[in-house]
Amino acid sequence: MRRHSKLFLGAVSGRLSSINGSLPFACDCSIGNSIRGATAHLPKPLDKRTLAGLIIVMASPFVLRKEMVEIGRRMYDKGFVAGTDGNISCRLPDNQILITPSGLAKGRLGPQDMVIIDFAGNVVTGALKPSSEFMLHTFIYSQRDDIDAIVHAHPVYCTAYASAGKPLAPCILPEVILNMGDIPLAQYGTPSTPEVARSVEDLIKCHDTILLENHGVVAGGKDLDDAYNKLELVEHFAKIVHAAESIGGAKPLSREAADKLMKIKEKINPDAPDHSCISCMSCKEE
Repeated sequence: MRRHSKLFLGAVSGRLSSINGSLPFACDCSIGNSIRGATAHLPKPLDKRTLAGLIIVMASPFVLRKEMVEIGRRMYDKGFVAGTDGNISCRLPDNQILITPSGLAKGRLGPQDMVIIDFAGNVVTGALKPSSEFMLHTFIYSQRDDIDAIVHAHPVYCTAYASAGKPLAPCILPEVILNMGDIPLAQYGTPSTPEVARSVEDLIKCHDTILLENHGVVAGGKDLDDAYNKLELVEHFAKIVHAAESIGGAKPLSREAADKLMKIKEKINPDAPDHSCISCMSCKEE
């Protein structure tokens, strides 16, 4: 979603151009005129957060629907979901959310199947019932302004660790430290109830990816690709940790090595939440 918020209004043709290219979908030029008028009195250049808030309304819901269809297919093809498992959502303007429907296989969705809801779960647009896990999604959005897309799935290795009550410590692979940090374990909450949202309450403020005990994993990102990539990365990481356990266990990085990676991460994304370790203190024991 954040990727779409970085678009700026093109010429009178009513097309949007990206800073790095173009997206061929039409927009309402009256919206653009309103935005230009509303920003005329503001200092230039606009800061990123203000710009995102003003332009996010121009993202095409149809484009987002198509992206969610693609993410659902990836999740199904990778074996991250089975049957009708899992759910996907992205943030829309005006406190609304585009979310996958309940009871349909994520690998066989069409753009028309997506449902727009408000933060109370009321259907704004759509013929189908929204995902029963909408409360988890709305809660995360309410806690994290920087998260604009969420994926929840049951990939085998992540869910195995979640079912065994084991979080995934990050200080094994540099890529995990740089992209996600610690992957904590939330206590069990009954699916499709407020319990799941409450289970992540103390974790979501500082973590983008969380294992759900005896349930699965949830990942949030700046857009749909970012959220999905974190899901794919954490499952890949879980496979590596499992494989390492069969030959004696993975050796954690030293504290010095982990600190160097954290400094790199701070330079790359100084606005990222604190992904400090809470599950593995082995580096502190040296």
